[in-house]
Amino acid sequence: TLEVSSKYFDLEDRQQVLLRQYLAHAFNNDPVLLKAFDVLLQRSAKHLRVKERFETVEVWKKVVSHLLKSNELRKSNDLPAVSRIYDIASGHGLLAVLLAYRFPTMTVLALDREKRNGFAHYVDAVNDFGKALPGAATCLANLSFEVADFNHWRWDGTGSGTGSDVGRAVICVHGCNELNVAVLQRAVEAQAAWLVVPCCIRDGLG
Repeated sequence: TLEVSSKYFDLEDRQQVLLRQYLAHAFNNDPVLLKAFDVLLQRSAKHLRVKERFETVEVWKKVVSHLLKSNELRKSNDLPAVSRIYDIASGHGLLAVLLAYRFPTMTVLALDREKRNGFAHYVDAVNDFGKALPGAATCLANLSFEVADFNHWRWDGTGSGTGSDVGRAVICVHGCNELNVAVLQRAVEAQAAWLVVPCCIRDGLG
């Protein structure tokens, strides 16, 4: 059993091996992600707990599957395919990095009240090994981070609260209390695909 606060270098040698085996399986042996994570495990271990790595990768797999299915449903309902992904309350930002890599033709925005130091390390690690699309400067040229409060933020800085002509997907992992409800309401208004994984919800909040 791991301590909640455990970082990579807190693990025993055999546990480090198991973590690497898990990542290889989760990423289907994708060489770019494995090389990037090898760098992150060695250089940026202090920025992310092992618990957060597992959580992020597992949620990433669910989001990828959900978005692929959502686009099939959106097509059958004459809605535009998802072209923009919003990772609300992004925290460390690793989920946004993984989504930007998995969906290189989609725009991915990570949004939070502060930008953590680890985010730049994750982006650099993937950019170092990933291949940029034609015309793009880097592999993750489709990724950006915006520091803002979701309650005062608007889609793409337009001031519009809806905009259903654009295919959007809204992701919120570990949002607290009212934020979960606010994200769901905004997603429904914009006819966006959504996936919310709450951290905590007070009794009676709805």
